Amino acid sequence: MLRKAPYLSIWLAILFCIVFNLNAPSQTYTVLHSLIPATEGQIPLQLILSSNVLYGTSGNGTPYNWGAVFEMNTDGSGFTNLYEFTGGSDGGGPTSGLAFSNNVLYGTTYYHGNSWGTVFSLNVQSTDFSNIYSFENGTDGAEPPQGVVLSGSNLFGVAVHGGDYGYGSLYELSTNGSDFVTVHSFDLAPTNGFYPEAALIASNNALFGTTYRGGTSSSDGTVFTMNSDGTGYKNLHNFSGSDGDNPQAPLLLYSNVLYGTANAGGASNFGTIFRVNAGGSDFTNLYSFTGGSDGANPQGQLIARGNTLYGTASSGGKWNAGTIFSIQTDGSGFTNLYTFTGGTDGGTPLAGLVLNGNTLYGSASSGGIGQESGTIFALILAPVVLSSTLTKGQLVLMWNDPIYALQSTTNLMTAWSNVPNANSPYTNTITGPQRFFRLVY
Repeated sequence: MLRKAPYLSIWLAILFCIVFNLNAPSQTYTVLHSLIPATEGQIPLQLILSSNVLYGTSGNGTPYNWGAVFEMNTDGSGFTNLYEFTGGSDGGGPTSGLAFSNNVLYGTTYYHGNSWGTVFSLNVQSTDFSNIYSFENGTDGAEPPQGVVLSGSNLFGVAVHGGDYGYGSLYELSTNGSDFVTVHSFDLAPTNGFYPEAALIASNNALFGTTYRGGTSSSDGTVFTMNSDGTGYKNLHNFSGSDGDNPQAPLLLYSNVLYGTANAGGASNFGTIFRVNAGGSDFTNLYSFTGGSDGANPQGQLIARGNTLYGTASSGGKWNAGTIFSIQTDGSGFTNLYTFTGGTDGGTPLAGLVLNGNTLYGSASSGGIGQESGTIFALILAPVVLSSTLTKGQLVLMWNDPIYALQSTTNLMTAWSNVPNANSPYTNTITGPQRFFRLVY
């Protein structure tokens, strides 16, 4: 009996795994809301999440046809425009990307104010709106292409035009709009890059971003970093076309590595996914889009969970309406999670995703029910599945989400402990005391 005990516990674990596998669903896509252009706006852009509320911007539409800032519950209920732009001194055409702090949203508009775009604040509880800065197309910059990032008590952003040389600026201002400073002006020097089209990201006192043009090839763009006080500007990578071309999405800083996408370039000229260390070493092209079922022309920011990156491609796929994808941080395992049809489900996702638990939330800039003005959607990821095989005295355990940790115990009534260095597939040789296994998040 003592010799059979380990095998009995293993088979109990296998039985549990088989039951857990039964009828396991794949990804589930749901349209949470289809926008009505005349009253709600159209072309929804990047979402942010706070508690169970999604906040975002629509690029145009609404009664004034200049876009809005909206909120919506994650279950699809309660869609409300918090502010509708008039195209006057308040600005018009809000861009992708909001910053959020103490119930206040901060963002930018591409148009108006003084004709060249604005930075605004909006209290989500009182709906108090303020235009905290209007660009003048001078040394301050013009036409901010995406939103701002909050670092400490200050906002940082980029303008695609203006600055000292007319090729864009990187700016800083207080959250009340005071103390505006042009931190950096982009120019045509090959060590610089120009036309920054993506929002910045901040880490401690460092800023990271991309330029759409410039670099050593003059037309393919760059990845750069600089200190928030304006010193230490450095090109981390100069794109050459084969490794990517014209990046438009904000970067992701994850475990001291920058991940991003280029809208074009790569092996088939449909865009790339890349990584580069925050110090500039070890640039790697992780994936080149083919323009086929995988998608094409990514424009949204990547997000990460464990060793998995998630993102969107704005075109490509079976109906050329874009895709949702995942890929491992080492470039392996590219998976098309969803293909947009451009119909009622939406199409042309221009922004990245947000993740809450096991659900991805995002926006599609076109399609939807009736008005074809875009959708807000949820994609519930396939649940983690633990499977096993028993061969020649060895139990091989496999699971489909690397963020989950494998634990074991010799007695179900005692504490569980992590299995050291356990990655899928994990092989357990059946010797010694009985063991039970489980996955934990």
